[in-house]
Amino acid sequence: MTPSEALAILGLTEGVDESGLKEAHRRLSRASHPDKAGGDTEQQARINDAYDIVMSLISPEKSMTLRTTQSLRRVESALLVERSARQVDAEAKAINRRRRKPLHRFRNISLVVGIAAGLLLLAVDYLSEPLLETASEAVRKTLKLNFGILALTLGGVALWMQMQVQRLENNIEACTEDLLDRRFCAAQLAKILRYKDVGVISEDDFHGSPLSATSENDIYSNLSRAVPSLPLKKFGFSAALSREDFRRLLLPKAVEHRLLEPIEPQPLNSEMAIQYRVLFRPSVFLPQPPSPPEPPKPPSRAEARGEALAGGIMTVILGGIAAYLVLFHRSWWALLPGFFALGPLALFVGGIGDWIAAIRKGTERV
Repeated sequence: MTPSEALAILGLTEGVDESGLKEAHRRLSRASHPDKAGGDTEQQARINDAYDIVMSLISPEKSMTLRTTQSLRRVESALLVERSARQVDAEAKAINRRRRKPLHRFRNISLVVGIAAGLLLLAVDYLSEPLLETASEAVRKTLKLNFGILALTLGGVALWMQMQVQRLENNIEACTEDLLDRRFCAAQLAKILRYKDVGVISEDDFHGSPLSATSENDIYSNLSRAVPSLPLKKFGFSAALSREDFRRLLLPKAVEHRLLEPIEPQPLNSEMAIQYRVLFRPSVFLPQPPSPPEPPKPPSRAEARGEALAGGIMTVILGGIAAYLVLFHRSWWALLPGFFALGPLALFVGGIGDWIAAIRKGTERV
């Protein structure tokens, strides 16, 4: 803020004395003080800054005090940035621990039941005679088959859960790496603020008011590595970051990048939310209207052949497993691979159709 801007804010002209400055400050503070009805915290802060600048021009002693205050503010700002960086690391670890618990719990249950099924598979031939004295060899084979498939299925579920744990850690790491980019962080914060040039926001506004109400997928539009997946999300088994998790990482990171500046809360109410002064213009990041998407290019012969080949191989494998279970074991477990074979079968049929269309159009591409 320049001296001329400070005089304009206070409604003064050059040559004003100390008494006139104090009178103007008192008059403006009575209208803008946050404790008054209709007070404006941001305007009061500007009035105080303007008062300090004009007073430093009038009194040499005040000028030295102002320089000392500005030095202290720079030190406090550096400490705030360092504290915000530590807070981001702590938030990332807390999110990781909280989101891993249901994944670990389900994985451990699957492992225990799968191991129990595997032990029963090994123990079928060694069970005591009273338990299997009337069991035929066919019954023994059926038990072994069922226990074996159950063990493999639960083992696969446990493996999938462990993969989700690793995917969750990768998503959190990718998100924190993306937030290292100051412009990316500003763009995400501007999206939450709906691209409105607001001067001050509170912590409550940032986390839950209509100011931050975006659609469910908005927060993931630029985070391709952190998109929600699978219906298990509603049970807490998703490896994706929620909007609230993302905001918990974004808020301290925005302070670290000096996009937001905390305003010390008044000690009038211990439950008062922390307020932040917005130090950038969110409207600058308003995206331009998207151009109409180009129509998708038809696949080439090579792409269609690869699609049909992949679908055909998977269909043959899963169909063969289903046929083996039906013909040699008369087992209902054949429904499982038979059901999963429908997806590759659709891929195979679609690939054949694309291949025929590519041959007709002569779109061979390398």
